[in-house]
Order: sequence, then structure tokens, then C-alpha cells
Amino acid sequence: MGYNRGHVEHGESLDDALIREVQEELGVTPSQFRHIATFNERCPEIYGDAVHHVYGITSWQGGNPTNVSDEHTELKWFSISEMLLLKNIADAEYPLFAQLAMMDT
Repeated sequence: MGYNRGHVEHGESLDDALIREVQEELGVTPSQFRHIATFNERCPEIYGDAVHHVYGITSWQGGNPTNVSDEHTELKWFSISEMLLLKNIADAEYPLFAQLAMMDT
């Protein structure tokens, strides 16, 4: 079985891809969000070439986000200080992105 990371489908905008992916994985629909950063995959030899788009979502519809896909084993909220303590975080820049997402909220 192959691993399917979120992706932008042909003809789909970044915002539309964000909404679709969040609906598929968390069962809610983002209603207020903004683009935070774009960066190239830092370990392409492991994960393949990819461009990542980071968004801050400040409002959504559909109740509380839950793990509605088989792509994740657990869903958990972290404060920025808790993120800084994680040993297995996917990217060391995530706490910075979280700080940027908190700006203007």
C-alpha cells in the first residue's frame, strides 16, 4: 500500500486543496485561513521532491476536528512551547510556522 500525502489536484487552487484535504482528514471545513509559508521538502531522498504550503486556520465549520481518515493514528493540539519539546516533529520549522499563524489572530 502506498502512502498518499496531501496534494494539489490538477486544476485545483492551493486554497481549494487546503479545504478539501482538511475535510478529508479532519471532517471540518476551513472558513478563515491564510497562507503562512511555502518551502521545498527538506529530505527529498526520503520523501521525494515536494513543495509544502503551510496555512493557519483560525475558523472552521462542522464541529470539532476529528481524525476521520486512515492517514493518522492520532490527532492532538499542541501549544508552541509543547511543539518545541517534541523529539519526533516532522519539521523543526513547525513551531515558527505556528507562531506566524498566531500573528494577527
